[in-house]
Amino acid sequence: MAQTRGDPLLKSVEKQVKDITSTLHTLLVITQGSTGQTQNELQSGLRKNIIKLLTELRSLISTTPHLNFKIPVEVIDYVQEGRNPDIYTREFVELVMKINQMHKGKTEAFGDFRDILAREFVGAVPEMRVPVERVVGVSGMGKKTAQGEDGLRDEIKATRVI
Repeated sequence: MAQTRGDPLLKSVEKQVKDITSTLHTLLVITQGSTGQTQNELQSGLRKNIIKLLTELRSLISTTPHLNFKIPVEVIDYVQEGRNPDIYTREFVELVMKINQMHKGKTEAFGDFRDILAREFVGAVPEMRVPVERVVGVSGMGKKTAQGEDGLRDEIKATRVI
């Protein structure tokens, strides 16, 4: 089972990652802004924060095997290339939307084709009206009119009147 957002283990890992990031930032500040500090103060600060970082990393390593979620390889590659994983997510959602629109279009086109074929078939062979209506009804995709009737039946009635 995948971890949920409110899972205490996941929250613990998030806090640990934030702490590690904070410690790394502190180390960066110590190494970059060492003006006005003696060599001993600088070494002491570095040593203290490196030990803290190692402790935090050990804690994280011991916690993570208990997490149960998978990160797609594509996302890992994205991050390793220095790109934002949120962009990957946005592009993925856009791709899924595009594919869904394409499938919706195909489904509607097949439904329209089915209705036209049924109408033409009934126009050519009127005694097949009931079986054709049954087939269209079973397909569950007949167009609905404002009255709630199957659109094909209205079209068939109109064809027979003409």
